[in-house]
Amino acid sequence: MKCAKAVGVGVVATALTFGGGTPALASTGVIDDAQLRSCINTEVLKRDANAPILHGDVLGLTAALNCGSRYAGITSFEGLQGAPTQNVSFVGVAATDLSPLGELPKLKGLMLTRPVVEGSNLDLQQLAGAGDTLTRFELLVPGSAPDAAAAPLTSITSLDVLPLLTTLTVNAAGVSELEGLDALSHLKDVRLGGNALGNEQLAQLEGAPLKNLHLKVNAANDFSWVAAEPSANLTSQRYLSAEELLVPAGAQSVTANPTDRALGRAGAPAFLAGGAPDQGDLTLGQFVSAQELTRDGLFAAPADPYDSYATYEWSASSATVVDSVSAFPIVTVSAVGDAGLSAVAGQAVSLDPVTFEYDRQPQREFEPETYVLTAGALPGGVTLDESTGRLSGTPVAAGTSTFTVAADDARGNRVAAEYVLTVAPGLSASAPAASVSAGDVRVGDTLTVHGTGFASGESVTATFAPAGSAPVTALADGRGRVSFAIAITDEFDAGAHTVTLTGDTSGAAAARFTVLAHSAGGGENGGGSAEDTAPESAPSPEGELATTGGGKGIAAVVAMTLAAVGTSLVIRSRRRA
Repeated sequence: MKCAKAVGVGVVATALTFGGGTPALASTGVIDDAQLRSCINTEVLKRDANAPILHGDVLGLTAALNCGSRYAGITSFEGLQGAPTQNVSFVGVAATDLSPLGELPKLKGLMLTRPVVEGSNLDLQQLAGAGDTLTRFELLVPGSAPDAAAAPLTSITSLDVLPLLTTLTVNAAGVSELEGLDALSHLKDVRLGGNALGNEQLAQLEGAPLKNLHLKVNAANDFSWVAAEPSANLTSQRYLSAEELLVPAGAQSVTANPTDRALGRAGAPAFLAGGAPDQGDLTLGQFVSAQELTRDGLFAAPADPYDSYATYEWSASSATVVDSVSAFPIVTVSAVGDAGLSAVAGQAVSLDPVTFEYDRQPQREFEPETYVLTAGALPGGVTLDESTGRLSGTPVAAGTSTFTVAADDARGNRVAAEYVLTVAPGLSASAPAASVSAGDVRVGDTLTVHGTGFASGESVTATFAPAGSAPVTALADGRGRVSFAIAITDEFDAGAHTVTLTGDTSGAAAARFTVLAHSAGGGENGGGSAEDTAPESAPSPEGELATTGGGKGIAAVVAMTLAAVGTSLVIRSRRRA
């Protein structure tokens, strides 16, 4: 014979067994977890926290079960199946198996605050049993187990097993995916703050009969799907764009027109800080580092962070600034200087010196609209095409030019660099030659010396023997020609002279001329007036005559010398007679 007597409901069971059969219940009853048992006994059954809980106790749980932080650490919900309570909430749950909660037949509301989640995904399939009754689900700030090697929670899947939800709260500090959200067609109150949900994820809510929408702090900037009717809180969005902005190296701001822009609700424009609509060009003046961007969980940390980001604030619903921020990754661009540009005088040149470099491979390259010479000067004969940046023309002279070219894009972002163009003398097709305008000249005449066959732009120096003038220099023109205008002063002795034209690279050529003695009209001693003054020597540019001459600091001495020479000639002539 077997006899068992249960004393009261929820009181310690007394089990008598005669000759075998079902063993007595354990001292804990059907709820093994001490924290869950303590919560039920204390908050609902109002008795000793350690009293065992029988299955009948569980079936009598009709009141709300709220286990606050003093009951944190619940590791198992086993034994709670079948409880008819409609609302349960738990703080600091350590249990990772939620399936017993899915077997609460009348469950309408479930709140989990700071639950421990294993892995990076929370699959709500384990709550599928409550899909016919559950209308409110709240998940607040989950965390990982201290010894968990998995990443923090980033996704919640199988929301579609709870099709009757009217209230959904997920404040999970990093969730970027809510799979099945678009299946919840009864949602009226949605609070998805403190996540990293993007535009595509949040747009799943389009068409739901929303009355209240709270999306504070998410990775979104497009709310054009939000109808005008809901009471919406869209503030403090943290949108991280994948669209790069090219920024001149060292710039403190950038003007850009990104395509990935903030869109306000119901098709209305977003507004920038200060109330300006988010349209046209943006001047972004706040650059932040990758570390600053992702601090405090405001942005999801990118897998391949850039060194810095450009940010701007906007509002999704009015002209009031609400601390919503979009951030764009920055790629810096610099113009590359070149000190090795070269050309040859007299030869056409076409150079594209302006090139750009980036701190990482850009999605698109810098696109200049205009080029401007901002410092220095180009060689003579060379010009800058302001639409292409090309240097072209024919340099007229050898030499070195240093200059700076700036490149501006359509929005005025500028990069600049310094360039050095060295023009070498042109090569001559023939040997140099020299000629004079007259074989015989007198003091007071002007002698023109011509040179040909020199290199284009070459420096050519004229020297005289005997010396009647200081050396004079001029540049050969584009055809290798050069000319000097020489003033014959009384510093040229009467007699034969040689003028030699020497180029820097082409070699030398010479011509001869004779300075005749003064005419007899000056008396037997000959010579001209001692007061005559000759011009100073001066080179001529590009084939124009270069003139030279000497002063008469010793005019009287020269005149006397010439007179003596004349006397000597007369005496010798008489003796020969």
